[in-house]
Amino acid sequence: MLCVPHLAAQSSATGDAPRSVSIPFVVTSRDGKPIGEITAADIVVRDDKKAPREISDIVSGVNVPLRLGLLIQDSTSMGEYSDFGSVIAAAGEFARRIAVTDADRVLVETFSDRPDVSEWMDRNQLAHFSTHLRRAGRTALYDAVATAAVRMSDDSSWPARRVIVIITNAHDTASHTNAREAVAAVLDCKAVAFVIQLRSAEGVGPHEEILAEELTSDLGKRSGGFHEEHVEGEGAARIFDPVREWISGMHVVTYTPSEASKNGHHSIEIKPATNKEWRVHAPQGYDEK
Repeated sequence: MLCVPHLAAQSSATGDAPRSVSIPFVVTSRDGKPIGEITAADIVVRDDKKAPREISDIVSGVNVPLRLGLLIQDSTSMGEYSDFGSVIAAAGEFARRIAVTDADRVLVETFSDRPDVSEWMDRNQLAHFSTHLRRAGRTALYDAVATAAVRMSDDSSWPARRVIVIITNAHDTASHTNAREAVAAVLDCKAVAFVIQLRSAEGVGPHEEILAEELTSDLGKRSGGFHEEHVEGEGAARIFDPVREWISGMHVVTYTPSEASKNGHHSIEIKPATNKEWRVHAPQGYDEK
């Protein structure tokens, strides 16, 4: 739900010795609310289906710097949403409330047929930041997501909570990147994605439904985040509350895999140890290079 620290393994000082790995995760109760305090006894971790040699630490994500990318669709098709301004105001308030320490950074990316990306801003710079939304042009959603992922990769802070929040109607008409490549880019940069999908009360056409499923559901699930659907006119001021709760409720587990690290993809499974009513949300893997 969140990429607090990198999913990639840390450097090892000894050749083929196992490298420690840090993975972000959120544990929620039956009603979807994050559980506050999690220990190693509360979860089961599997790396490539094998138990770790050692779990060295579990920390609350609020103790790790935040890198938040806030993506806002600004194309012609957003003009149909009468409460678009309320959603954007809520997004700004969300960003200001979630960036609470001097180490936290936020970038804002607006996009129509091409992305327009700010520099990384601290909380003081964010307080004075504004952007002009035109709601014009075609929509390059996948390109925008891939661009944000590159900016996340370029930031050298480690560990850091890397989170991408996307405000979109999940419709793409202009990208050179496809949905699969956009999802892969987010996983490669070790970020957790939350998709806020705006939908009119009348619904959307079948083509938009297909695009929404390709990006929104797959991206949220595979990165450890989620897809939140918003119907026009309902609860714009509260639309970011669950996202803020999940980011604030993150934990990070650091462990040493059972065997020497291998290059390539590693699958990850984190699940409750005993409490069957809990649900764990975590990235489904990482790449060792």
